[in-house]
Amino acid sequence: MIKIKKATRKNLNEIGKPMKEEFSKPPFNKKASKINKDRISMSKRIR
Repeated sequence: MIKIKKATRKNLNEIGKPMKEEFSKPPFNKKASKINKDRISMSKRIR
């Protein structure tokens, strides 16, 4: 996971977009959904 010191929602989205494109290919689908959940929980903690 990428270390983020001070992350805003926008930053998380910018990180998430390239990840989604990378992991949308079949073998990574499950991994991607886990990363997305991690990202969502991070943004909830930050707010």
